[in-house]
Amino acid sequence: VMAMGRKLITKIFNVSKFIEIHLKDYEDKECKNFEYIDKWILDKFSQMEKGFIKYFDEYEMGLSLSTLEKFFWNFCDNYIEIVKHRLYRPEEFGEEARFSGQKTVFTILYKLIQDFSIFFPFIAEEIYQEIFKGKYKKEEFDITNDIKEGDEIINIISLVRNKKTTSNVALKTEVEYLEISAKKDVVNAINTAKKDFMAMLYVKELKVNEEDCESRIDKIILKEE
Repeated sequence: VMAMGRKLITKIFNVSKFIEIHLKDYEDKECKNFEYIDKWILDKFSQMEKGFIKYFDEYEMGLSLSTLEKFFWNFCDNYIEIVKHRLYRPEEFGEEARFSGQKTVFTILYKLIQDFSIFFPFIAEEIYQEIFKGKYKKEEFDITNDIKEGDEIINIISLVRNKKTTSNVALKTEVEYLEISAKKDVVNAINTAKKDFMAMLYVKELKVNEEDCESRIDKIILKEE
């Protein structure tokens, strides 16, 4: 348990430092056009926090922390890995898309340290003083229904990453060609988030087929094959 706690605290610090680096030129203002994957993680947080508060109100502190921690690792392992390409390369993705990512990581991290402050008050306070003091402006987001296929995008990303792992190649190995079949709503979601999706998986050429089926990878050609 102690080791798990240290791992969590270390990750909170590390992701906070990563986010801080990408907020050097950030001004907290309204974002009128969030990218698809940003809307997905904002909605995932909103869903998570309802359960977090419910458990907290019922004095189920262990379940409350577990709910928060599960979201946090999803945020780090999936969302941050996707959005970092936009944050690092605005010349490729555009300043508007980068700002959407900045706004999202700023907002989510602020809300996370609010919730984690119940369990780690001194750590949360240090991060707040370093990044947020005098900068955060409260804002509500009503974006449910726009991003219901976001989880399926993450599942497909996991399938491709697993293919790389079983092929004994690095996750940054370029995918020369990727062909996917999925239901209409998933296809639309992938096309909406196409630049993020391709950057995350280092895909050079992507083809998405619309079929009434569970999402599957029809063909993947890795650069080293």
